[in-house]
Amino acid sequence: MTTFSKALEPWRDFYMLAGTAAATLMGLLFVAISLLPGVMADRGAAGLRAWVAQTMSNLVMLLVLALLCLMPELSGETFAVVLLVAAAQGIARGVWRLRYIVRENRDLGHWRLIFLRGVLPLVTYAVLVYVAYDSSDGAPDSLGLLVVAVFFLVTGAAGAAWQLLEEMGVRAANAREAEPVRPARRGAQPASALSARRKARTKRSSASSPGVSSIGLAKAVKAPRS
Repeated sequence: MTTFSKALEPWRDFYMLAGTAAATLMGLLFVAISLLPGVMADRGAAGLRAWVAQTMSNLVMLLVLALLCLMPELSGETFAVVLLVAAAQGIARGVWRLRYIVRENRDLGHWRLIFLRGVLPLVTYAVLVYVAYDSSDGAPDSLGLLVVAVFFLVTGAAGAAWQLLEEMGVRAANAREAEPVRPARRGAQPASALSARRKARTKRSSASSPGVSSIGLAKAVKAPRS
């Protein structure tokens, strides 16, 4: 077992739990998107779509990090290369999405949301880049910062997934209320009138059904026997 793997060995349960949390939150995020799938279309709100994509990227990064730390015989060089590539992609995509998040929340004065949804993930990815650089020599000196980054990813993704679920629910309800009422077709009759007509038709059919009527029964009683 390498020195780096020995340093990660006491943290195996921690990273296993982090990976489980990432997979669970990804499922919750898919449930939130299923409430209003039109959000991910090009005609949807760009800021909300960027927020959803950023949250998914954070969860994928957390899952990759957990799987990487659970690898047996992991060397510091392998850890550094994989983590550096993943964190660099996260920074590139995060910077591109940040402008949409800022554009949607700046006019409303939601600077706290801008920080939590756009700036904090970039800071976390920058910490991961430093951890990758510091671990390239095989020395596990920055594992404490790695734990801090995992906490940022987990707490941020959990809060974002819950807020997205609420936001999607509100938008889905507003979309249903905004749907125009379709006018009734020409010549269509209400359900109550149709039900009354069915009942009247049933009574007429039962009255005209073949059988022995009361008059026929009286004649049969009065008729003399031969």
